[in-house]
Amino acid sequence: MQVFIKNPVNMFHHIMQMANYDRLLKTIWGIYCLMTLYLAAITPVHGFPTEGYITGMGVLETWDFANRPITVPYVYKLLFNDIDVIELGQYLIAIGSWTVLAYAMTQIMNTHWLKIVAFTVILMFSISREIYIWNSMILAESLSHSLMAAVIGAGILLAQWHDVNHAQVSTGHQFKVSFSMLFLLFFWSMTRDPNSYVLLGVAGMLSLWLLWVLAIGDKHKSYFLLPMMVILGSVFIFLIQLDSASRGQRWHIPFMNVLGERILTDAEHTQFFVEHGMPINDRVMQYAGYRAWHFQPDHDLRFEIGDWMAASGRQAYAEFLLSRPVDNLLAPIREWAELLSYEYSLTFLVEMYDNDDFPLWHRVMSCLAFPDDILACGVTVNHARDFSDGAFAFPVLLLVVPLLLMLLSFYLVGWDQRQWLPLGLLVSAYILAFIVWHGDADSVSRHAVQVNILYRMAGWIIALLAIDHLWQGRAVNRHYLDSIHHEGTNPN
Repeated sequence: MQVFIKNPVNMFHHIMQMANYDRLLKTIWGIYCLMTLYLAAITPVHGFPTEGYITGMGVLETWDFANRPITVPYVYKLLFNDIDVIELGQYLIAIGSWTVLAYAMTQIMNTHWLKIVAFTVILMFSISREIYIWNSMILAESLSHSLMAAVIGAGILLAQWHDVNHAQVSTGHQFKVSFSMLFLLFFWSMTRDPNSYVLLGVAGMLSLWLLWVLAIGDKHKSYFLLPMMVILGSVFIFLIQLDSASRGQRWHIPFMNVLGERILTDAEHTQFFVEHGMPINDRVMQYAGYRAWHFQPDHDLRFEIGDWMAASGRQAYAEFLLSRPVDNLLAPIREWAELLSYEYSLTFLVEMYDNDDFPLWHRVMSCLAFPDDILACGVTVNHARDFSDGAFAFPVLLLVVPLLLMLLSFYLVGWDQRQWLPLGLLVSAYILAFIVWHGDADSVSRHAVQVNILYRMAGWIIALLAIDHLWQGRAVNRHYLDSIHHEGTNPN
């Protein structure tokens, strides 16, 4: 400030820089909105079987029936259960959600030009093919992906606000802020059941962080109020969703898929469940190697094991996972090729995407945001199939390179506390991958799209923060050297 008082020209130059910065961000956002709406206009909507999401039931009746988590049917009802209106609504929600995250990134970056880069990268990432395309599908993925971006962005902004204002803000106001965050978390969690486990995991990470802060003992007691409310609220949301999934028996079909493909095909695994009370006969063994929908309704596995599954199936499966902890914990890493592949998307997107309606700029954008998006980058479909066998190591490089940048910034400048954010996203991605892999044997790559998004988003954020940290360290060192030079040349 003293520099500005002594030199009004510097102050005027700074104000003009800020004005240009705000104008540039608004321009980038406007272009992003136009691009998104253009993609919405040229992408055909995919209805899919929508009985679970578009129903004639009221909200309370849908909640009691509980065949799906409540968010998607509720939002679709607000959008008049009209497929075209739903598609437009999903695009608008996506624009708002990803804008929140992009804006939050500008608030944690220190370098002005990197604020612009981070803002642009997040928005570009959100309209890459593997993310935006879900907005044209009447499935839970669109709202789940979009609201996840909003949750991460809101969490960043809330953490910044709380760190600065916790001592000055009243208890009542902290309650209001925490309930607003929990409201958003509830709606995101209730888009898909695996989200609730991620929410529980995040609550666990926050609890460990609070214990660490408490051990250091350098924070006022008011600092702990808001995080504790978010932690307790997250656990409460998880329990509500667990009860909803039980009432709606939403876990039955996924469990039968796992049973058919991964349990009955292995004699040792089968024996474990038999010892835990599972009925076994020829009709049950006919399911070996198949998923639940192969035999319904003529031969529904629930006719054979329904009573046992309802009474003991979930507990038996939990004990099975715990009986092989190392093997099951490593499974998401061992099966990374399937979890991070695009096999599901390729099966129905290749014909639609491989035409002249999709402009070159979007292919380039998708390729930059997702370097392993083999369809957007022009690799043939036959070669693309090789990816599911682990032929390409792009997903590994997408994390290794940012982590090397982070280690470089740590070595040259020191640890950057902001990096806990993307590292937390990586842990969340692993939790989700664990639930997706062990929770269902059907459509794994589709269910793992959100794992892909978290994984790649974490890589981008790690890289951006590392570059920002290095750049700031360079500026500090230059200022230090300039001050030494000034002192050395000062005759006084």
